[in-house]
Amino acid sequence: MKTLSLVQTNFPVSLNQDTFYLPYSAALIWSYINSFANNEFELNKIIFRREPIEQTAIALAKDTVVGFSCYMWSRNYSLKVAKRIKELNPSVIIVFGGPEMEIEKIDFFQRYPFIDAHVIQEGEIAFKAVLDNLTNLEAVPGIIYNDLGKTKRTSVAKRIMELDTLPSPYLNGVFDKILRDNPELKFVTTLESNRGCPYACTFCDWGSLTYSKIRKFSLERVFKEIEWTLHSKQIEAIGMADANFGIFEQRDSAI
Repeated sequence: MKTLSLVQTNFPVSLNQDTFYLPYSAALIWSYINSFANNEFELNKIIFRREPIEQTAIALAKDTVVGFSCYMWSRNYSLKVAKRIKELNPSVIIVFGGPEMEIEKIDFFQRYPFIDAHVIQEGEIAFKAVLDNLTNLEAVPGIIYNDLGKTKRTSVAKRIMELDTLPSPYLNGVFDKILRDNPELKFVTTLESNRGCPYACTFCDWGSLTYSKIRKFSLERVFKEIEWTLHSKQIEAIGMADANFGIFEQRDSAI
């Protein structure tokens, strides 16, 4: 059985150091991968807090693939863990995603030779395609990949237009397991009711992604995710991920 781990770390968000964001992006990716009957991967770990680098690298070094959701607050930790994993086991495939890394630089893989591929935009379908084509990354739309240190870019990936085709980690048990495994911790959730933005502000990640058309998750799904959140004693708060919450007046007022 091939194994997969996903890393989406954050700092604790409480004075007691006992409250963390649930790893929403990583959980979405695993939920999508695991929804396929022919999935060949078993989940090893979803890492959401910063354990010592050596400890984390050792825990993941025997995996087939390790994926990193990288943002400014997790960049340095992710790079150090990924580099150490590759030192421990050069055969592990390292895949990065998220808006932080300088993927426009032609020398990207000369800077980070331990990274094998980077997903450029939405992660769920592209990451699944990477898993399906580990020996033929040039066939995967929407990534850059490491070709002996040279940066190769594949074709542009199609946007995910029907967002409800992505299984919810709130509703399929992925987050339930994280809560059960960490009863001493509290969490903040991330609620995503739509994706995209009609504006192209240069200071914003959505603007840089040039996703002009807004796509929506169904209200039924959004309400069920809110209900899940409110019924868990370990959840402290809800964080909205929408680029422009309030842009749909009636819908967003209902939420």
